[in-house]
Amino acid sequence: MPRTTGNNWDIAKIYEQLHVAENINFFGAHQNVHTGPQEHNHIFNTKKPSKQVQRKKLTLDWQLGNRLSEKYSLINAAYGKFVQSNRTMGVCKTNEDENNVKISPNASKFQFNMQEHADNITINFVWASKSRQVNPVTPSILQTLIDHFPEKIFQKKINGFTEIIKNNRIHRADIDYRHNGCWHDNILVAWSTNTANKDDNESIQEEEDSLVPAEIKMFFQFESESTLYSIIHSCHYRNEKMSVLSFIWMKEYYNVSISEFPSYKTNNAET
Repeated sequence: MPRTTGNNWDIAKIYEQLHVAENINFFGAHQNVHTGPQEHNHIFNTKKPSKQVQRKKLTLDWQLGNRLSEKYSLINAAYGKFVQSNRTMGVCKTNEDENNVKISPNASKFQFNMQEHADNITINFVWASKSRQVNPVTPSILQTLIDHFPEKIFQKKINGFTEIIKNNRIHRADIDYRHNGCWHDNILVAWSTNTANKDDNESIQEEEDSLVPAEIKMFFQFESESTLYSIIHSCHYRNEKMSVLSFIWMKEYYNVSISEFPSYKTNNAET
């Protein structure tokens, strides 16, 4: 200490720490992040495979990548063989069941309804749980509900929840989790985009799914209905490579074009 050999402190592990505060500002506090499993994966993905290489500086990354590729190619080949065998027998099942969604027993619950008048809209809000928190229904959430459910929103009460469980995973959208600040989980949403393919001077529109990060703002369902809805704040499709280990995404906002976002790349040759 301090490091005086090689690149000194100019290494990815140190450089990444400079962006922690900025990432918290973009994506919220990372209370639900635990780095233990990732650190443990170094044993299988780095330390053990490194014993099978020559440990020369110029070829270490290339040889280590080959060992990992050989290792996972065997695993993927075995997995593919078993999946194909199950499909031929008609017993192939997936664990990702869209219907396997339920309200968490630990979720805080609230209820509200909206009434439309000639010159304004009134909202009656009440917490159903014992622990009262900050009102999570923001003006942007109300506007989203009116835009997507223009008729039903004034006819039925809305039951809101701070947690759901999908495929044994907890997803949380809490404005004041245990009175210790907000906790809004981030998810990947498969948005469908139209792509044009030209074939014999004919333009064919095809849909393809793109995984885009989004922040969960609220879970709710209409009274006497079983369908669960969620309100999210999605990112744009555009993303930029921020460092060796991370990418940065830009959230969508009304009346703000994607071209108005500043680029984090400073190399003029790329523009």
